[in-house]
Amino acid sequence: MNFIVAVALLLLEPEDAFWLLISITECHLTNYYDTGLIGAQVDQYVLKDLLKQKAPDIHQHFETNEVEITSLTLNWFMAIFIDSVPFETLLRIWDCFLLEGSKVLFRFAVAILIINRESILTRTDTISMMKQIKDSTKNLIDVESLFKVINFRPFFLIVLLKFLNRLLLKILNLFVIEKILLVNKLIGRKCW
Repeated sequence: MNFIVAVALLLLEPEDAFWLLISITECHLTNYYDTGLIGAQVDQYVLKDLLKQKAPDIHQHFETNEVEITSLTLNWFMAIFIDSVPFETLLRIWDCFLLEGSKVLFRFAVAILIINRESILTRTDTISMMKQIKDSTKNLIDVESLFKVINFRPFFLIVLLKFLNRLLLKILNLFVIEKILLVNKLIGRKCW
């Protein structure tokens, strides 16, 4: 948690950094920092299942070569990618994380593994795979490539699109009603 507080203090006043830490530990990453790290361990199993669905070839390669990916990804989740990606990338991940919650961690973790698909699948030993993934994340400056892989649409954009859709439907309904009233007026029929 010290890394999270350190980054928060770079960007916020101390009291705000404190409340951010409270928010992260009690709302976003529940049971992550308890004695047994239960929340973090559960999310690692979820990540494995998600990887099995989204990138079955990578999942199978890890299984075949007996690679325990959680030895790498647990730190990504516990520290919210601090010390894993460049600072600019970290800030984008944090923006998404604070806006949408922990599901963003899964999206970015899977995206990082998918981006490294070729280099993962060509290696058969755990150490070289882990080193390759760590090295690639340290140099992950192109955040847009991550967004493309996960087909990321921020929550506010989805809400805006839904709102515009409802507004358009209302306008169309009003237009249709107006046309019906005009037609009925022309033929002399009363509708309501």
